[in-house]
Amino acid sequence: AIVYAENLGTEPSVPLGYGVLSLTVSSTGTVTWLGRLPDATALTGSSPVLGLETPTVFLHQSLYGNTGVFYNHAVWPLSDTPTVWQGVSIMDYGGWMKLPRAKNVADTSYREGFLQRSGLDGSRYTPPGKGQTFMNLLPVPKGQFNAVLDMVLEDAPNPLTVPLRITGPSSVDAVNGTPRVRMYPVGATGLVLGDILFKQVDPVNPKLIHTRSGIFNGIFSQGLGVAGYVGMSALPVAGKPARWLSGRVQIMDSRFK
Repeated sequence: AIVYAENLGTEPSVPLGYGVLSLTVSSTGTVTWLGRLPDATALTGSSPVLGLETPTVFLHQSLYGNTGVFYNHAVWPLSDTPTVWQGVSIMDYGGWMKLPRAKNVADTSYREGFLQRSGLDGSRYTPPGKGQTFMNLLPVPKGQFNAVLDMVLEDAPNPLTVPLRITGPSSVDAVNGTPRVRMYPVGATGLVLGDILFKQVDPVNPKLIHTRSGIFNGIFSQGLGVAGYVGMSALPVAGKPARWLSGRVQIMDSRFK
């Protein structure tokens, strides 16, 4: 599943990325979840499945030393065959909150706090066959592309859109040489780890070019490709302390762009 968030407050600085969540259903009716929110906060827990016609799982976790919370619920519509779980429906209610941090608390990640509406979107994960990429993309010759990377950052004036050539589970090349993208699927969970390196023109001084890098956390989902967040240091601003920000990343089959 992908955790997405919509800002409800007035503070412009909020995590922009998609969080990632892997849910495992046991034969006893318990769901265990593991993942990260868009600000890299870890999510882990378990809950029983409630309901028969519409199985529902409630997710709740206190965060940030009990000064924040994440709460949501996932619903799986059943098919004609009750043992088949088709996917996760988006629910309109759920939330994610972080209170402002005290000045004596060391925190460079959105210390001003935020209030967000959150939701889940995802599907049952089927691991790719041997030799397939985790996106089941069509093979392409060198120099051509079969996927597109879209990245949105708070301190970048324009979204970054780059064609990619994906030839294996951990082989990703930018067709024009930048950015560098590396992705590594985590077992058979659907989770993807990696890193992204790219160059960006300074929004204030066009003669200055920054080389930026960040850690990528994502997940594979039917219809959404690979989506997640990239965490990195924000561009330096004179007179303001260094801070960490979350950017939104999505890698889609180029046929759907």
